Order: sequence, then structure tokens, then C-alpha cells
Amino acid sequence: DVRGESVESHFFAGIRLKPALTVLSEDAGLHELLVGATVPVPCPEGSFSSTHSCTLPLQISTKSQGEVKNALGPDLSLSSCVLVLSQAPCRDGLCGSGRTHFSAITDFVKDDNRTTQISIKPIISRSLLWNGYSPEPVQVVVRDVPSAHCYAFTDPHMITFDGRYYENYQIGTFVLYKSSFWPLEVHVRQWECGSLEHAASCACGVVVRDGGDAVALDMCNGVMGETQPQLTVRSRDPNRNRIRIAESYQGRKVTMTLASGAFVRADVSDWGMSLTLRAPGSDLNHTEGLCGTFDGQPDNDFHSAGGAMLGDLQAFISEWRSDVKKKWQNSQRCRLSNSSPVFLRLPPGSSLFDLLPSHLDSSEGHSQCTCQKTACSRHANVRLSGVIPALDVTAKHAASLEQSGSSLFRASRKRVPASSRRRHRGRTRHSVPNSPRQLQRHSSSYFFPEDHELAAQAETPPAWPTPSGLTRQRAEAQCRRAVAESEPASSCRGLLGEQTLRRAVAMCVSDLQLKDDKSWLRATIPLLENECERRLEEEEAGGWEEHQQAVDVLRCPDLCGGNGQCSETGCVSPPCGYRPTLMKILFWVFLACSCGFLVMEDI
Repeated sequence: DVRGESVESHFFAGIRLKPALTVLSEDAGLHELLVGATVPVPCPEGSFSSTHSCTLPLQISTKSQGEVKNALGPDLSLSSCVLVLSQAPCRDGLCGSGRTHFSAITDFVKDDNRTTQISIKPIISRSLLWNGYSPEPVQVVVRDVPSAHCYAFTDPHMITFDGRYYENYQIGTFVLYKSSFWPLEVHVRQWECGSLEHAASCACGVVVRDGGDAVALDMCNGVMGETQPQLTVRSRDPNRNRIRIAESYQGRKVTMTLASGAFVRADVSDWGMSLTLRAPGSDLNHTEGLCGTFDGQPDNDFHSAGGAMLGDLQAFISEWRSDVKKKWQNSQRCRLSNSSPVFLRLPPGSSLFDLLPSHLDSSEGHSQCTCQKTACSRHANVRLSGVIPALDVTAKHAASLEQSGSSLFRASRKRVPASSRRRHRGRTRHSVPNSPRQLQRHSSSYFFPEDHELAAQAETPPAWPTPSGLTRQRAEAQCRRAVAESEPASSCRGLLGEQTLRRAVAMCVSDLQLKDDKSWLRATIPLLENECERRLEEEEAGGWEEHQQAVDVLRCPDLCGGNGQCSETGCVSPPCGYRPTLMKILFWVFLACSCGFLVMEDI
């Protein structure tokens, strides 16, 4: 007999998870996890029939660094928390395998690089070989990716995603933010507001699109100071709503949050609205519009629709403005290419204010789970936090899709010609024939004359003193008292920093010079509120204990006005059984998160 040399070979018997180590970015999408058994999966005891199922159910769990200790929550989501291994012929070292997918959770927190462990809970089985067995876990390192914010405040002062500051005094409809990564787009309308001496504009409406859904918050079809915003939900698929709507501070703040984690917040006033936009880290290098390019380089924020840098501010603004003169030219240029359409200027009547979303996302999206919860959803890979108390009103407004539009307040729908409000811009209004796309219009569309006027020409900057005699020194002093010494500024000073406060004061001074009206003194305070909340959210990893005063001010402005107590959900009113003094009768009026009072003197 001839015997060969014996060779020792190690054989692993059990279940392996692969890859053992993964490093991914917060915006990296789905990754595959392979779970394979190197020995046959057991069949029910005493059964070897093919009619019986030979399977091994596995419960998957995740544990992220700082999840409990720092209350950061999970950093990873899975496509499923249960995986069933079925018996199969042994091949390539595997006798049964299954796959699941994981992705990083977008959380908008500065939590650096966190490690998450994916493991399988001890198996419960009648088989002595498998019962109590738990495979070796694998590690996933998630690299933090920063988000970015864009601001359009008052007349409006623009701050791009990369922090570049400029003024936009033009009126009309503009592309504010468009993503090439997500089916996401934001259009804004601006009308003239508040100035008799100089060109000044304010946002009067905004439309947010996510896939086949759109939400419009609009007060442009009325008279400034008389009309209230109308909120309309439009969708190509009423059964799937990708946009969530929340109200804060009794409707003064309206926030529309998208599936990607992006949001648009409108701070509503009688003259219009100021806007705050958030782009998730996944949109890095994927944005265009008046909010800039979001690539960390403010110098290239002035860009064309094709990505070319523009040196002139007005050329940049006009590039993203609805322009009747370019309507025919753009339609011809877009027809020249059979590839994906190139986004150019908006022809009047073709914005999201006028048409239903043209994009219908046929995909159902990836349902993800965090395994700490029983239900999985398409939103599990985005973790939203907030300091300002918010009431989710999505269902309320989605009940009347597209046709009528549900109102945040009692809305005035009367409209006067733009020329009657326009005293200092010599423009000619152009009439436009009916568009062939008229059939796609939604029922709440209307004629917006500002889209058909020529762009404003550069004019001489306003000078000091103003017509009322207000000097620069007095304006700066008034703005410092109203803005820099306001409750949000005082409570959030350590978070905001002096540069943010100086910028808010400078915006206030500019508003006073342009409009010569003291009612604009506090118009930039919502900017401080939103910035304070953003920085609190980013610093969540370190806890909020040292910023408790800022948290209280955002949750309960003016400390509930002395009427009630501050809680995590806002102001809590005193009990209805409260007895006032003999000299007064006090009626408590419950208004959402806060309360007011009416005092009547005894006769």
C-alpha cells in the first residue's frame, strides 16, 4: 500500500458573516452582508423528507458606538432583521446562505466616525449543534458626512450652502435648489415688498418636489399684508407621500421634510416668508440653483445651468429666473439632445407652482429597519431630530390632494395687478399665449405677472440717511438691541458665535435702510432660531446639558409668556381648575403648544 503524506487542514464549522470589516460614508447607499453556513442546515428531528422545510431562522441585531451612553441612536439600518438559512447542497464551502443589506443612517449629527457591530443573536433550535450558538459579529465603520444649509431671508439676503453671501432684489420665479442625486427640486416666488424708494423683493411662495410629490406654501396670489399662505399637497401617486409637513410656533414655522433628510422651512410673516433649506451630505457636489453648488468652495457658487462659473451676480440670478424671452430658445435647445434633458431657465408657466410634478418615481424605495423597532419603513435610514416643538400635519393636508389645497390660515385669494404695487421699476408686462402643457396644470395655478416682467437693472445703492432721517448709527443701535440682544441671541450666543450675530444685525440694518420701516427690526430673529437649532442638533453627540437655556428658549419662546410651564413638547398650560384672584376672571385659551389669557375686570 502506498500512503500519501498526511496534511493537517483546519475546517471551520458554523456560520460566517462577510465582510468582516466595512468602512463606508454616511451617504454610501446599500452594502451587502453575506451570511453562510459551512455545515448543513438541520431538518426537523427525524425528518429527511424534501417536503419538510430544513431552515434555520436567524435574528440579526446592531449595536452602534455611543448609541445608549450618548443617546445618539443607531448608526446603521438593515433591509431585514430576520434571515432564514435554507438547506442546500454544499458548494464552494457553503451549505446554505442568505443575504441582507445595510446602509448608514443619515443623522445630521457631528458624531465623527462611529463603529457598529452587526451580530446574530444566540440561535434557538432543537438541534444540540445549533442551540445557543452565536456567530462572530462583523464591524462597520461609518464616516461622518456633513450637511449644509442655505438661507433666503427677508428681502432676501442669500447665504448659499457653502456660505457665500449675496442679495437678490429680483422678482419672479426662481430655482432655489435642485439635486442631481435625488429627484428633488425647490422653486421660490418673489414679489416686491416694503420699499417705496428702492427695488426690494421678498419670497411669497415656495414649492418643494420630491419624486412625484410636491408641497406648495404660497401667498403670492394676493396682496401683501392681506393674504395668508395657502398650503397645497400635489401628488402623482396619492398612496405614497414622500414629504412630511410640520408646524411650529402656532403655524409661524412650517417645515417640509423630504425622504433624503433634506428640508425646507418657511418662517411666515405678513409680508411673505423667509426660507431655510437643508441639503443632506449625499447631495455634496450634486446641487445647483440660487443656493449654490455645495462643494465646499463658495467661489464657484455663481454658476450656469451647465455648470460654468459666472462672474456677474445678476447674470447668475437671471440664469435661475423664469424668463419669458428664453421660453422658445430653451425649448429648441432641449429638443436637440436625446439624452436626459438639460435644465435651463424656467419658461413662465412651467414651474412647480404651475404644473404637477412630471417625475413619477416607480420604485418603492428600500424598506430599512434599525432592529430596535418592530416596524421597518422607507424612512428608517434617516434619523431626524429637532429642538423646536413641531406638530406633524401631513395627514391633515394630504386629505385634500391637489384639487383644492388646504389652508394653514383663512386665505385671501384676490389678486391685483403687479403694476399697481410697483412704483419704482419701469417694466413692461408681457402677455403669454396658452402653453401646450396647459392640460398638466393643477387646479390652484394662477397667473403670476412678475414672471413676465424684465429683470431689474442695477440701480444706485441706497444712501444714508433714509428719507425719514434714520442714520446708519441709529439703525445699527436699533438692530443690536432688537437682534443681538434678543432672547434667542442671548441664550444661543455660545452656539451661534459672533460672526453669525454680526451677519444677522447687518441684515437688519440693510432692511431698515432699504425699507425705512421699523417693523422689519425683528425679521431676522428666525434666522437665529434656526441656526441655534441646527447647531444644537449637530452637537447632540456631546449632550445638551451645557446649552439647556438655549434648548428652553427654542422650545418655549419668551418662556411661555409667564403662562404655563416649559416642557420637551413646548409650553404646557395650567390646569383648567385654576382659580384667579377675586378682582379678576382669568380665562385660559389653549393654542397648540402655548396658551394666552384674557382678563376681564369685575364690574
